[in-house]
Amino acid sequence: MNGAVEMERDRECRLLLNDLNDILSEQCLEQRVRCRYLNDPVQELAECINQLLDICERAVTMTLDIENDYRTMRAELQSNIRNPLSCIKTS
Repeated sequence: MNGAVEMERDRECRLLLNDLNDILSEQCLEQRVRCRYLNDPVQELAECINQLLDICERAVTMTLDIENDYRTMRAELQSNIRNPLSCIKTS
């Protein structure tokens, strides 16, 4: 590999890692790293990082949904405990 190609690959790797660092430090999992790299291995790495960010975003969303469902069920249960007749449906 010639020196110019290696320097460009290193520069693109630094750009990619800076993008990822910004996303992680800002905790913005809905953002993605840029995918316009000339060096094929760097481009492939960027695509893999974006796939991982997709997985992380879905996991966080699922966790928040479960937490919200839990809070809703807990509130309903507490309400029913305070007022047991409220859970009996009248016709």
